[in-house]
Amino acid sequence: MTNLAELLVTEKRNFLIKANGGIGLPAAGFIYWLGVGIAGFYLTPQTWYGVACFATGLIFPLGILLAKPLKSDVLAKSEISSVLFPALISMLMFWPLAIAGGMLDVSFVPLAIGVGMGLHWPVIGWMYGGKSFMAHAFVRTIGCTLIWFALPAHRFTILPLYVAFVYFVTVLAIKAEVAIVKKKINRAVE
Repeated sequence: MTNLAELLVTEKRNFLIKANGGIGLPAAGFIYWLGVGIAGFYLTPQTWYGVACFATGLIFPLGILLAKPLKSDVLAKSEISSVLFPALISMLMFWPLAIAGGMLDVSFVPLAIGVGMGLHWPVIGWMYGGKSFMAHAFVRTIGCTLIWFALPAHRFTILPLYVAFVYFVTVLAIKAEVAIVKKKINRAVE
């Protein structure tokens, strides 16, 4: 009889392949962050704040639109995908901090959104069994924090563009991870 840990590893691996790592959503995240990073060069901080907050609601629908061309079933179901809803609820709980912080100092918002909107990445990584998801969370959080402190004049430009870059690299890493897992499964079958 197989133990629970082995069953989980198998289920995560199968789900990673089935959903193609869910790369439609990280691709949408890349587009969002690239857009708000570019907008930072043209908008006032207050206007950027409103646009950035409103546009977060476009990420999921954009991820759904990108799913088909990227061959990514972002709505795939699995025995372990039930952790997705609590992970997203946990991530959304950062909004009161972002809003309150933005009311005191609008320059806090890029850091709040940059870190807050990534709070679900470790759980998503656990769900898929992918290492690139956890790496995304760490690199994103550390980088956003360093940029926020070191480059205060670029909080609305460089910080979001950095997050866009992290997303771009993450999409490539997820694709590579899926390919590696597929190869391992094919070798095991042969």
